Amino acid sequence: MCHVPNWVEWVKNGELSGPLKSCEYYPCHFEGQDCTWCYCPFYPCGDSRTGGKIVLGKFSGRLVWSCKDCYWIHIPDVAKQVLERLKSLVNDGVKLERDVLINVREEVLRSTLPCSRQA
Repeated sequence: MCHVPNWVEWVKNGELSGPLKSCEYYPCHFEGQDCTWCYCPFYPCGDSRTGGKIVLGKFSGRLVWSCKDCYWIHIPDVAKQVLERLKSLVNDGVKLERDVLINVREEVLRSTLPCSRQA
């Protein structure tokens, strides 16, 4: 079993983890993925544009948000942009509350999703 630090640790350190090939779950999304955001700061985003969806929980039997098919946050350039924006906010003394995080997600989505660039 691998130890992946909480994403807040990555922001404080200001470094991307890159692929964590020693992790027993690697690659959980795709080969070469950046694993910095193994614990996604946007969970649950509720936004299917990046591949997530609501599913019936295997153990709870309740509806839960699944990120299984989300690859976006693991694209190295996206991971870097998210880290840079979050680190800048932390350095400015901004609390990373839910609304702030969702705004960061939207900013990075606009600059990285192909359909967003064409709009």
